[in-house]
Amino acid sequence: MESCETSSKTDYTAYSKRWLILLIYFYFAVMSAFQWYQYSSITNIIVRYYSVDNFYVNCTTLMFNVTFIALVFPASYLLNKVGMRWSVILGTFFTAAGALVKVASVKPGLFWVTFLGQTLVSFTQAVAMPMPPFMPAVWFPSNQVNTACSIAVNGTMLGIALGFVVPPIMVQNHDNLEEVGAGLATMFYWTAGLSTGSFILAILFLESMPATPPSHEQALKDSACAPLVKILKNLFLNPCYVLLLIAYAINQGVVNSMSTFLNQMILPYFKNGEEFAGRIGLTLTVAGMMGTTLCGIIMDRTLKYMFFLGGYVPIAYSFSYEVTYPEPEGTSSGMLSAAAQIVTTIFTLLYAAMISSLGNVWANIAFSLILLIGTIIHLFMQPTLRRQAAYENVVSINEPLLR
Repeated sequence: MESCETSSKTDYTAYSKRWLILLIYFYFAVMSAFQWYQYSSITNIIVRYYSVDNFYVNCTTLMFNVTFIALVFPASYLLNKVGMRWSVILGTFFTAAGALVKVASVKPGLFWVTFLGQTLVSFTQAVAMPMPPFMPAVWFPSNQVNTACSIAVNGTMLGIALGFVVPPIMVQNHDNLEEVGAGLATMFYWTAGLSTGSFILAILFLESMPATPPSHEQALKDSACAPLVKILKNLFLNPCYVLLLIAYAINQGVVNSMSTFLNQMILPYFKNGEEFAGRIGLTLTVAGMMGTTLCGIIMDRTLKYMFFLGGYVPIAYSFSYEVTYPEPEGTSSGMLSAAAQIVTTIFTLLYAAMISSLGNVWANIAFSLILLIGTIIHLFMQPTLRRQAAYENVVSINEPLLR
């Protein structure tokens, strides 16, 4: 373990186990996010196998947004009340339980069973999405928080990428429905096994927090406690955070809704193009992962949040932590995610209506203009980096003690 002495009396310790904690969360995030677009990436195959309409397949993705909106406040309360360990264990349990239910749905006419399994998995998003800024702040020193947050976010992004590319490979569009069912069964069995593995690892190795805080900022937060209503009031009275909330919701709403319809946008132009659509989704997500990681590393060295908003998700999380400190990271990031899920639900329904009435081109033009609005909103942010200010304040106080 590594120690950083900030005064003559206090040691803040960064334990090496923090990387194992990060890896366990990463694994959990991959398995949860993989199942998010598991069905919509092969919409045409699911429609034919289960004899359902496109709308119901789209709902397997929308379910993640709806349950997150419903559960974000209970999940935030749980995270602040019982800590990260039991929150993640609960999340991995529902991920594994939902995946196991899907194993029993490999039969035409059992779409309701597979939808039930997807609903159980969707419960985990209320736990998984607020965690990337929370866990690094609890376990990592200040100069590694943004890097760790970027790695944590990449877990979700990798899961989404695999959700685009793996289902079209494992579930081929065979004329024989029995062969389609065999592909679904293989995918469901693998998903259930790997999801159960994340549940076991969480039980065996996950801890809520280290024995001593990794930084002075976290030590100050450990002694602070406020009711949820007061925290939310403080967040919404913060102009910079409100602007970030709106911009983040627009950005993620557009990305998530377009990802839902990627299969349906590609297939009219490329016959039997399920794997091609999956590769497009993979390319988009992997490119985002590379930008996310690079931006996180540079951010830890420069703290130029406004310049590096291109690696959007982790930087938005870290930025919200900076401008709302000392409010709980899980609540501030949870509100970002909740706003994004509300807007995603609206945009998904709007996107579906526009595709059916106006076509893909006009729908994409309209959503590009919406993204432009989100970009303009960033120009009005005037951030105060409160966490960094707290760190600089304690350094200035302790400088005479260190001479």
